[in-house]
Amino acid sequence: MHFNTRLLCAAAFSNAATVTLPALFAPRLFSLLGVANVEGWSGAYVSAVMLFQIAANPMWHAASHRVGLAASISAGQAFLAATLLLAAATPSPPFLLALRCAQGLSNGNLSLVRIAINKEGRPRDVPLVVTSMLAGVLFGSLAGSYLYDDGGARSLPHSLPYLSAAAVQMAAGAAMCAREGGEYGGEED
Repeated sequence: MHFNTRLLCAAAFSNAATVTLPALFAPRLFSLLGVANVEGWSGAYVSAVMLFQIAANPMWHAASHRVGLAASISAGQAFLAATLLLAAATPSPPFLLALRCAQGLSNGNLSLVRIAINKEGRPRDVPLVVTSMLAGVLFGSLAGSYLYDDGGARSLPHSLPYLSAAAVQMAAGAAMCAREGGEYGGEED
């Protein structure tokens, strides 16, 4: 497997896991934060990321034509890492929701992964990235259900998954920037 494909697989796994992980522990988290309408806040928290990801997709595509694919993908990973670090530290429900929206904005660049792999002449690697993303959804769901534990919080702090995902995002983004140095350029796909 090509070096960039491994980086993109790690980023896709981490992105998907952080999108799905809160789905099951969000009710417990908002309950611990003292929110009156736990179901409403949890639903908004879980769905906001997808709504903003869809909205941000065209913006990231346009940015990739200006600054290049590698820079756009790395910028999205850095932005996601920053929101994950902030989410790990915040106790405020409105701020958590705002960060979830920002995570969706940063994840809008995932469609660029397919373009980057095709530009490398490695379209056969696209299924590997998609599989990594699906594995991230599965892992995030399982980890979220473990953290939720039938309504009781486990001893694992809610910040640990966010900190782990942020580390993966920063490492993948930095490695891609260092390796490619903007190789993809701002060209049409």
